[in-house]
Amino acid sequence: MAYSHILAPPGLIVTLGDDLTRLAKGDPNVLDALAQAPRLDEWDIVRYSSYCLSGAVTGHPLLGDRPRIATSALYAINRDAGWARTLSRWYRLGRHAGERADG
Repeated sequence: MAYSHILAPPGLIVTLGDDLTRLAKGDPNVLDALAQAPRLDEWDIVRYSSYCLSGAVTGHPLLGDRPRIATSALYAINRDAGWARTLSRWYRLGRHAGERADG
């Protein structure tokens, strides 16, 4: 029976849980996933119904390159290490929205 209040396919939740577990354990395979992740520039954390990221994306598997997107819900982020995990995928973080392009 399908429930209309389920907002994300259960497989996404399982994948997210698996990724966060690997991240917490320091699994080096996370670096492989990050190497293939779309890049998000001029990113910032925004809040809609949940926190998400917005920014210019490069290499998104569904959206391609776009000057502005909003991601799915944000579950983990490490600005210093340059990554974020949303409900649907990993992102490599480029320049933050508050940073100048030349430095």
